[in-house]
Amino acid sequence: MASSIMGRAVNNMRCLILLLAGLVTCAMGSSSRDLFAMSKWAEQQGIVMHESLEWKRYNDDPLDEDSNWGLELKEPVPPGTTLLQVPRNLVLDADSIGEEFQVRDGQEKLSLALEQLGDFGIHKEGFFIFLKLLRCSKESEDSQWAPWIQALPKKFPDFTTAEKECLPFYAKYAADYQDNKFQAFCHAAAALGELKESDPLDMETAKWAFHAVGSRCWKTAPINKDDGEAPNTELVPVGDMFNHREPPNVAITHDGGSVNFVYKGN
Repeated sequence: MASSIMGRAVNNMRCLILLLAGLVTCAMGSSSRDLFAMSKWAEQQGIVMHESLEWKRYNDDPLDEDSNWGLELKEPVPPGTTLLQVPRNLVLDADSIGEEFQVRDGQEKLSLALEQLGDFGIHKEGFFIFLKLLRCSKESEDSQWAPWIQALPKKFPDFTTAEKECLPFYAKYAADYQDNKFQAFCHAAAALGELKESDPLDMETAKWAFHAVGSRCWKTAPINKDDGEAPNTELVPVGDMFNHREPPNVAITHDGGSVNFVYKGN
């Protein structure tokens, strides 16, 4: 019995070493994140940051062009302080994007594409933002969001098949679920002509957009709470730089024409 337990422990350790040493990334583009251009763009677009906020680089490796950046308070502020205001027209709002694609492609074509999501239709809101990121990446410098897109991470961690085999059951189930959801998103996007699944570059961009949605979106309260609306999924430029911790230390509120990030305290 002891030797059996020891054997499993050794195998688990080997898997852990493989996981840490062999983790690959999906990437979009090769240029580094341009926080300076994004900060200038944010100011021009009317995004207001509290004076106590500053950009924080969490990786000091000068060779890492995709360094981990975030927002951090450089001095204490009282709870209830509005840290960030983002104009509503800059927010990637799942409901609004869905309406945009419905107008462009027609209800019938959009409905047929959404059928490609199958059981992943419950993630329709994330799919709409995924579509918008694909469109923005194709528009490149012509996109209204180009400086922000350029400042997003270019790389996101991704598991190889060998690495997934080393995961505990529930972790592997979650990883497989994400892979299947990604395939469903791609099938639906292809039905709308937003990508070609046979094109490696399209699929690389799609993987990047998928991970960006999964790691940087916020689930926000409805604008009109009295209307009985359900919470909506949003990707908020600059607001996506806040730590998505649980429980969150910022609250997201809608105030007229802006989306606000309000400090809740540690």
